[in-house]
Amino acid sequence: MSAARGHGLEFADLRPYQAGDDIRHMDWRATARTGKPTTKVFLEDRQRTLHLIVDRHPGMWFGTRGDLKATVAARLAALHAFAALDAGDTVSATIIDRIEHHYPSTRTLQGVLSLLRAVCAPADSPAVPIPSGRRPHQLLRHLTRAVARRSTVVIVSDFSWFDATLVGLLAQLARDHDVTALRVVDPAEQHLADVGLIRFVSPVSGIATVIDTGDSELRGEYARATQQHSDDLQQWFARAGVELTVIATDRNLIDTLTAVAKA
Repeated sequence: MSAARGHGLEFADLRPYQAGDDIRHMDWRATARTGKPTTKVFLEDRQRTLHLIVDRHPGMWFGTRGDLKATVAARLAALHAFAALDAGDTVSATIIDRIEHHYPSTRTLQGVLSLLRAVCAPADSPAVPIPSGRRPHQLLRHLTRAVARRSTVVIVSDFSWFDATLVGLLAQLARDHDVTALRVVDPAEQHLADVGLIRFVSPVSGIATVIDTGDSELRGEYARATQQHSDDLQQWFARAGVELTVIATDRNLIDTLTAVAKA
């Protein structure tokens, strides 16, 4: 069996021409009929693409047991990237810091290590302002256009930024790709421990707040709010047709992934 891999010849669909498309795949009949440049899309039946989306926003730099959420995210990215490389697939990535960094497809160890170094880089300075607005919406819209068709898309995040307004965009991404969502959580985010007065500093705004964790009513409200958020996320991702898997920072990562694979 030949080890050569390349572009498949199985026709899949038509879509509007985009900058960078191979001119040889233009459908001139459809272009003449519609008056708009149209290109053919082929299934890549001998080569697949993994696109990693790794969240490194300030909230990911948190951990009370095990590792920081950002550390777990980096390990998940590395495991998926090396598995894809071993299979001969291409790997591309979008890394979310205070801005998004896009890494083009690569099939080389050097290329994969380059994007993984960015995934493992130290956190940005808290003094750098975080852009506001509709960044998640813009990012998902960009990915629906930019990610190679029929890719495997793996999103690693705590999804603290995800809300109901993003369901449609995620569903659109899932229609064209095999999307997997890995939600990284720390136990302290789920249940507020009774440790008396404690000072919290927002990694986003820098605002400090002192709360009394000895207040049982406060802990109860916190538990209900976090459970509601978890339930909402499960419902939103289910509506988008994407399975959401929870990865806890205090559990063995390989054991967790093995259990998920067997489920």
